[in-house]
Amino acid sequence: MNFWRRKTSGAELDEEVRAHLEMAAQARVERGVDQKEAQRAARREFGNVGLVKDVTRDAWGGRWLRDLLDDTRYGLRMLAKNTGFTAVAVLTVALGIGSNTAVFSLIDALLLRSLDVPAPRELVRISFGPPGDPEPMSGPMFDRLREQQSAFTDLFAWKNAPMVLTEKGGARPITGAYATGSAFPTLKLKPRLGRLLTWQDDEPSALSNGIAAVISEAFWLEHFGGDPRILGQPIIVDGQTATIVGVVPRSFNGITVDYAPQVVLPFIFDVAVRGKSSGRFRPDWTWFSPMGRLKPGVSLAQAKANLSTIAPEVLKESLPSDDQRIDYLRNGTFSLSPGRRGNSPLGEIYGRELWTLQALVGLLMIICCANLASLQLSRTFNRQQELVVRSALGAGRVRLLRQLVAESAILSCTGAAAGIVLSQWMGAGLVRYIEQSDFPVFLDLRPNAAIYAATIALAMLTVLFTGALPALGLTHVHTEEMLRSGTQRTVIHKKHPLAASLLPVQVALSLLLASLALLFAVSTGKLLRTDPGFRVKGITFFRVDFDERPEKGEALLDLYRKVLEAIRQAPGIASASVIKHLPLEEGGSDESAAPVEGNGQETKHLFANVVGPDYFATAGTKVLAGRDFSKFDRIDANPVCILNQTAANFFFPHESVLGKHIRSTEPKANRATCEVVGIVTDAKYNSLRQPAPPTIYYPYEQLPASGWGGFITRSHDTSAAVAAFKGALHRIAPDTPLLPPITIERLLEDSIGKERMTATLSLFFGSLGLLLTAIGLYGLESQRVAERRAEIGLRMALGAQRKDMLWFILREAALIFAIGVPVGLSLTFGASHFIGALLYDISPLDPRVHFAAILTLLSAGSLASLIPARRATNVDPMVALRYE
Repeated sequence: MNFWRRKTSGAELDEEVRAHLEMAAQARVERGVDQKEAQRAARREFGNVGLVKDVTRDAWGGRWLRDLLDDTRYGLRMLAKNTGFTAVAVLTVALGIGSNTAVFSLIDALLLRSLDVPAPRELVRISFGPPGDPEPMSGPMFDRLREQQSAFTDLFAWKNAPMVLTEKGGARPITGAYATGSAFPTLKLKPRLGRLLTWQDDEPSALSNGIAAVISEAFWLEHFGGDPRILGQPIIVDGQTATIVGVVPRSFNGITVDYAPQVVLPFIFDVAVRGKSSGRFRPDWTWFSPMGRLKPGVSLAQAKANLSTIAPEVLKESLPSDDQRIDYLRNGTFSLSPGRRGNSPLGEIYGRELWTLQALVGLLMIICCANLASLQLSRTFNRQQELVVRSALGAGRVRLLRQLVAESAILSCTGAAAGIVLSQWMGAGLVRYIEQSDFPVFLDLRPNAAIYAATIALAMLTVLFTGALPALGLTHVHTEEMLRSGTQRTVIHKKHPLAASLLPVQVALSLLLASLALLFAVSTGKLLRTDPGFRVKGITFFRVDFDERPEKGEALLDLYRKVLEAIRQAPGIASASVIKHLPLEEGGSDESAAPVEGNGQETKHLFANVVGPDYFATAGTKVLAGRDFSKFDRIDANPVCILNQTAANFFFPHESVLGKHIRSTEPKANRATCEVVGIVTDAKYNSLRQPAPPTIYYPYEQLPASGWGGFITRSHDTSAAVAAFKGALHRIAPDTPLLPPITIERLLEDSIGKERMTATLSLFFGSLGLLLTAIGLYGLESQRVAERRAEIGLRMALGAQRKDMLWFILREAALIFAIGVPVGLSLTFGASHFIGALLYDISPLDPRVHFAAILTLLSAGSLASLIPARRATNVDPMVALRYE
């Protein structure tokens, strides 16, 4: 029987039963029986009309669905009567599910989600280098590899690169990428409009025939209004013109999950921009990140074996014998890894922290479930009279259990829906923690099948732990005894096994969360207080690109001088200089160098930077000996350099450093030797966690840093510095692209973004766990006071003191802490082995942190328990005993 025709079928059944009764009664009337007696006899013979209808409806099928709807309607009415409980329960579930969904959404986007291309599992990432140290490869190596391999249908290379778009209104930065012509065919993508890049677009002939470009659909809609006539129009990128030939489909946002290129150009475009200095065909420029699609039936192991076989020949043909890296790469091998997720640099950086957060929010979810289960136990206890009445009216234990589970399911589903909405807001907040300064991070956190599946699983577990399990022990009602006494006589907390363990579990997990949160917070605080070796407040960096300007050589140096002088003369600027590699950007270059005098050793990892006069005074890096660079350190003067303290101690241990010389051991060094004229304090250029590397500084006029160099200023007002620099650049070089300025303070925050994220969110989740535990303790004590009101009144009437009654109420809370705190400490010490690598300058077993966590938990729990306990001491014995 169709469930959706139940109303019509029910009416037909009523009519059939009525007709049957009328026919039976009429037959008796015809035999001479009185009308009323005939009707009574017909009904008596027919039996219970309602029961017959129920049996008939059961025969139709769909009984379970009817009962489910009845339970749902009744549950909604009961929850609507208790809005306070309903609101707290829904909020608890929403916070637990929302937190878990938000963190899992970020993990899914960065670490789990496949590229939105056909058959992503066939994609493989390829790199080359010594075992354990793979890196991108050069253009010539990629070309040889593509020609000789036989395991892939094809290979392609991809390189994300910030670019500058020139328009009528000026120049502005955009996100861009270089791709080989085989990229889109290998990825099996179809264009949204026009066509995509092919191998013909990446041939040298494209330099004379016109270079093709494709744009993203978002850029097409935003910048060109979705105009289909965009095909064939020119676009000026990095000072060179390309022709738009197509629009990439909306589903594809590049092969890096956190970077969405607006414009994709063939690698040959770099030749048009840089000419002979282009890295497209340079064997010493490793910037190709290859991927390939496996041939049908070829496994990853077979592909690796194929590339290992051809590796010596590829290396021989693509790496000149005089390249210094030949020894470094002689034992190099091709490394292959699954490429279905593309590249995820942020995933590699934040992966461990995100999984740690997922574990924390998992603990929070358990606390939420325990808290909600406690609320459900208390609520069901208060409804025992209702359950008794329903049982007396014929409701079986299964029926009562199903009703309680239905109400829990309503709360869980409502909380899950609210949690999905909450997770979007929380996810956006998480992205802000990992967002870089120059360009926004692109992450698609919209719920997908995996997110919905995780949410549904959490909701089902919530129903199980907060509805089904608590209800199992509460549907054993003693109907006759309860009806005879007319009271709710039960000892719920002694009879139900869950009641005795829920709050100790909450206390233990809350202590674990609080301890971990304090450890992360203290660790992050120590990082923030670490002396980086430079000033943080008031320092602003302006990155400019002088590559496309006509000035070269001395004219370019003169351009730097003019801009620098104009900035220094601007009001509000205390000092200014030039720098190539900013601190904490994890950039820079390693050099090989050795001391000329003395017995110092050679190093192949000397961090090199190029700075201008007064840089150290501007940056706040102290000059320990010698001098800073000056305007007289020009290209025609004696080559000079400055070492940091670590480099000075390495090259000249226990010796005077000033006046000594450093010799470059690079095969194609820009300068042979330089005289050390100063020693400065160590500055952390790579990471606050790592010690400062040995560093050498060169004056920019002796080693001009063209391209993406920049200016650094010190001022009390960042907005004044920005206005001063923009004004100077507009007057002296008006057509020069300018990226958004960035403060050193922001760089420092970005450099410890994962630590700040972990500390902030763990503190939030830990505080939430403490709050839920406190609410649970408050509810427990309030219920005990209500249950034992008469006993309390009797004790006080017999002479019990207020302090005795206070302890009488609080001793159960004390027992809960006595059980929960040791368990929580054991869990914390066990977890400390897994988080030690995430901490900085603090032991995961630091007793001060764990003592503070215990003290915080005890304070919150004591306050929550004390409120109802004090209420109990104010009970009037006469009033309490009157109702007994």
